[in-house]
Formats: sequence, C-alpha cells, structure tokens
Amino acid sequence: MTLEQILAPALLEWAERSKLRTISVIRNNYLSGQVLKRRSGSLVRNVSAESSILSQQNGFEVGVTLNYGIMWELTGHRSYTIVPRRKKALKFKIGGKDVFSRKVTIPSAPARPYIAPAINSLDQYYRETAGDLISKALQKNLPNVVIKVI
Repeated sequence: MTLEQILAPALLEWAERSKLRTISVIRNNYLSGQVLKRRSGSLVRNVSAESSILSQQNGFEVGVTLNYGIMWELTGHRSYTIVPRRKKALKFKIGGKDVFSRKVTIPSAPARPYIAPAINSLDQYYRETAGDLISKALQKNLPNVVIKVI
C-alpha cells in the first residue's frame, strides 16, 4: 500500500470536517450581524462548500453564488444611481408609505469580508485536525513505525 493510499481517507476526512467547521463559523460568527446587517438570510443559506481529494488539489472550497455576497467579500461597491426604465418614477416603501423618486443614489461601501476572516481564524484548527488524522492513519497502517507529529 502506498503512502498516498494510506493518507487519502485521512485527507478526505480532514476536508469534510474542515468544510463543516468553516461553514459553521462563517454563518454563526461572520453573517450573524457582526459583519453584514442580516435581513433575509439568503446569503447565510447560500454559503456552501465542497471537499475534494484530487491529484494536487486536496482540500475543500467555500463560496457563495449570490452576486452581492461575492461583492461584499471582495470589493464592496462604488456609488451608483438607479433610474426607472419603463416609468417616469421609481416607487418603493419607506415606513409603510409609498415613496416616488426620479432617481435614487446608492452610496459607496467598502468590502466587508466574511469568508477570508473565518478561514484565517480556523488556521490552528486545520493544522491540529490534519495532524491528528494523518497520525492515526499512519499508526493504523504502519503499526511498527514510531510516529511523532510536531
């Protein structure tokens, strides 16, 4: 049995555990109102991850598919103006009352990352989990070898 075959299950287990922990931290610590003001919960539900054990790309990916989720993570946004396309004015509600306007300017906002800080905060967890799982896999498959994880 090759070393790659011995470690593959441990790496997959590490990716699965890390993926679940990362999603949990993003949802509970960074999208609970600390970074972004949460309204509907769509962004929280949209955070997803996949783990993979492929040649040269062992690990997991975390991301979102909502445009505004990507925007908040990476760039924030510049100010922009909304104008009506088919009518003479925009109509929206403020405090339960209808408001009409010929244009609305949305002010600029800086990036408010929530994925990168979550991953950075879990660095120690990733290292410890990987070390434990690799050590157990090696001890199981190579019982006569003394293994010391540093």
